[in-house]
Amino acid sequence: MNIFFTSTYISGNKRNWRTPSRMYAEKNDSAVLAVDLRGHGHTALNDSFRNHTHFNSVDVCSQDIYNLFTHLYDSSIVTEDTEISLVAHSFGGKVALKYVEYILSKQSSGIYIPKHVWIVDSIPGAHNESLSARGNLREANIPPVHSNPVNVVNTLERVIMALHQCPEIFPDRNWIVKELTEKYHININIALWLATSLTEIPADGDKAQGKGKQSRFMFNIEQITQLYLNYCQLDMFPFLDRYTDTVRGIIDTSTKSNPKYSNIHILQAGKNKSWENSMMHGEDTSTKNSTYISRLSDLISSSSSTHPSISSSLVHHHRMDHVDHWVHSEDSKGFVELVSKHSI
Repeated sequence: MNIFFTSTYISGNKRNWRTPSRMYAEKNDSAVLAVDLRGHGHTALNDSFRNHTHFNSVDVCSQDIYNLFTHLYDSSIVTEDTEISLVAHSFGGKVALKYVEYILSKQSSGIYIPKHVWIVDSIPGAHNESLSARGNLREANIPPVHSNPVNVVNTLERVIMALHQCPEIFPDRNWIVKELTEKYHININIALWLATSLTEIPADGDKAQGKGKQSRFMFNIEQITQLYLNYCQLDMFPFLDRYTDTVRGIIDTSTKSNPKYSNIHILQAGKNKSWENSMMHGEDTSTKNSTYISRLSDLISSSSSTHPSISSSLVHHHRMDHVDHWVHSEDSKGFVELVSKHSI
């Protein structure tokens, strides 16, 4: 069984995974479960999640995944013998890494330990962000397009600010796409992506005149903003360092696997230039002048030289040169082929 859970870019929802999930299930004769993280998709419409506006972080999302595994096991959907892979994109990638850290700290049983964890174009390091300094995002000035470099973080911040300023309820899909593109200068493809997270609600007015429905986004923009800021602050490279250190000498080198540890696959989108940005180093001066991709390369090469079996069995770096951040939608077939090939 493979569990695909997603927080794809901003406003991601499980429907974004429909095509690759179906392709993977057919290719591997496997069950696929797509999950909306808190603040996203149908989970955001659930009052038990929607009302928790003060408890939104990558760490809390990882505990949500732990609770999901508990439910699946208690419901006999998974057993001790079920092989599970987690596939997580963008924000979800850090949630997946945090989940692995969480289950190791709890010394959890086998049902909680995925055999493979795919981190799809999610940079493990911390990122600079500017939203915290902008005050009330409903009133903040959105910078002109030409002032922002073309990278995922800056594009995402423009989207978050626009969503704070859009009306909560609006006529329909066409209206919000036009509003986002013409008023806020959001790229048409991103606007259409956002529109996949719409839900219809009853509207006041004469239904006979076609005014019986209006639309709103399923996701909770306040929760999304909290999650995004926490995502930017969180650096998971130290965990990856500790992870490789922890398993040194434990792996069964004859099989190059260990049921107590997950294989972590970090998939880089070749056209996403954010990987080439300089890292935030804070108090860790060893990362000064390093880029995210050089930090990842150093991690892989260090693990390989110290204990060759680790790089070949637990930490992997993959790259798809021809795609940008939306890996699984830009080349669903290539993505599924890659995951299938290395998740056996």
